[in-house]
Amino acid sequence: MGIFKKISSNKVLQYVFSRYFVYFIQFINSLLIAAYLGPFYLGVWGFINLIIQYFEQLNFGLSQSFNALGAIHKEDKDYVSQLFGTTIICLVVISCFFILFFSFNNIFQWEIGEKYNFSSYAPIIMFAVILNYFIPVFLNLLRIYGDILTIVLVQSLKPICVFLILHFWKESELLDVLIWTFIFSFSLSIILCLFKMPLKVKFNINFILIKSLLKKGIYLFLYSASFYFILLSTKGLISNNFSVQEFGYFTFAFSLGNAILLLFKSFVFLIFPKVINRLAHSDGNEAMAVIDKARTDYVTLAHIIGHLAILFFPLFFYLFPQYNETRTVFNLIVLTLIIYTHCFGYQELLIAKGKDKSLGVIALISLVLNIFIAIFLIYIIKVTFSYVILSTLFAYFIFQNLLVHKSKRILRIKTSFRTNIKTIFPLRLFVPFVISLVLSFLETSIWYFSFPVVVFLIMNKSYLLNLKTTFVKILNNPNVTDI
Repeated sequence: MGIFKKISSNKVLQYVFSRYFVYFIQFINSLLIAAYLGPFYLGVWGFINLIIQYFEQLNFGLSQSFNALGAIHKEDKDYVSQLFGTTIICLVVISCFFILFFSFNNIFQWEIGEKYNFSSYAPIIMFAVILNYFIPVFLNLLRIYGDILTIVLVQSLKPICVFLILHFWKESELLDVLIWTFIFSFSLSIILCLFKMPLKVKFNINFILIKSLLKKGIYLFLYSASFYFILLSTKGLISNNFSVQEFGYFTFAFSLGNAILLLFKSFVFLIFPKVINRLAHSDGNEAMAVIDKARTDYVTLAHIIGHLAILFFPLFFYLFPQYNETRTVFNLIVLTLIIYTHCFGYQELLIAKGKDKSLGVIALISLVLNIFIAIFLIYIIKVTFSYVILSTLFAYFIFQNLLVHKSKRILRIKTSFRTNIKTIFPLRLFVPFVISLVLSFLETSIWYFSFPVVVFLIMNKSYLLNLKTTFVKILNNPNVTDI
């Protein structure tokens, strides 16, 4: 009873558990959507989400800039209030350009996603894109001032609304209803955020703040857009060069794989302002200690859950035999997303130290590399859709190496390729990772994937025990997440 009381009163565990409950609903939604839409319409649905995700990144870094500046100056509420109002005004201006783009698409009938029948969905997608554009800024404001409950409610609205409507329609009809459900949940999210505003917003046009937002935001935009376009460009190339049904297979596998690691995104979301604030006032070995403390448990947990997912999640394919071709791409997606978790800590350091330009350049280099490798795999080697994701895996690996190198130079710590590899990918993680990767290429029986799990447990015994210690600390004192 004492443990239950600690959990129910612990704000960190409340957030993480509530988020993972929602992620469970999202996971169920992914399975039901795949079953009710079928591979073809799931491909169309995947393309619609891809367009929304593309436009979500085209915010010139305003959301990220507000998040970073607001976290650093959160004690000055008057400043944050003006900063928030200025950010909203800037987003309204950018939204007008989106309206023009979609209007021109309708007038001139540009052939965007012709095989996905994109033009018939364009007007409603435009509305969804604009609404979704403002939600991250509201959530960043609530996060800065610790309103965890409202954040959880807002982040829960879309998956819950989708779950409620899934059982009444199928195929093309369900596709239409899903888009309208997005509109409804996005609108409700904004209304809820407006009711729970932690401060009075000032909508004065402040050119000094606009300059500050854009100065920091333009490089954060270069970073954020380039980094997320690494994955989005891979999705885009698959959607363009393979059939709608094959893109449906990829969408199914990615939905499953992404559901595995959503827990870690919720943890990063929670501690991001604290990490930024701490790193902004730390240097040298002290800053590295902050990064290591934030990363060790996070990356270890990501690896063990990823390996277990590869071992057990193919059992879901027996329930959905029409998606049986996605087993290999599912494994490679999970391994790619594991690599993604390694970036945590070092990118926050560069943001905290005002090295947004360097972060943007590193992300841009990785994006270009990803596109070239993906094109090489598709057009030269002519791989199936399952193996195109390897370009993203390699791009993430290069990204984190460049990230660690730059971070160590900023902190005046000795750096080399060998030491950087040991820092970001120690043998205890590397060996089982490579075993899983090789087994995925060989397309062996799923039970062979128990071997990397056993190897991981043996090589990471002490770190897994430390995970238990960390959980107990958070249970007894949620303020330990204040890094």
